Amino acid sequence: MMIAAARETLSLITANLWQTGVRALFRFYQNKAGLTQDETWIELRKELEICVAHWKEPAEEWEFQLVRAILVEEHNVTVEEANALYIRDPGTPIIDALRTCISRVDK
Repeated sequence: MMIAAARETLSLITANLWQTGVRALFRFYQNKAGLTQDETWIELRKELEICVAHWKEPAEEWEFQLVRAILVEEHNVTVEEANALYIRDPGTPIIDALRTCISRVDK
C-alpha cells in the first residue's frame, strides 16, 4: 500500500530542466526552419496532435495552449502543471513532435 502512495513525481529542478530543454528545441527548430514563432507553433501543433492521438481522453484546447505558452515563454511551468503533463503522458510527446519537425528541416 505504501508503494502505491510513493508514486513518482517531478521536482522543481526536473520541471525547470524539461522546460529549458523544450524551449531550446523549439527555438532551434524555429531558427533552422526560418519560421516565425507562430509558424513554428502551427507546424509543431500538427505533429503534437499526431503524437497524442492515442490518448484515451482526447487532448483539449487548453492543453495545447498551455504547451504553446510554455514554449514561447509566456508562461513558466509550475511543478503541478509538469506533474499533470507527466501523468497525462509519461512519454515525451512534445519532444517527439519537435524531433519530427526538426528532422524534416534536415532533409
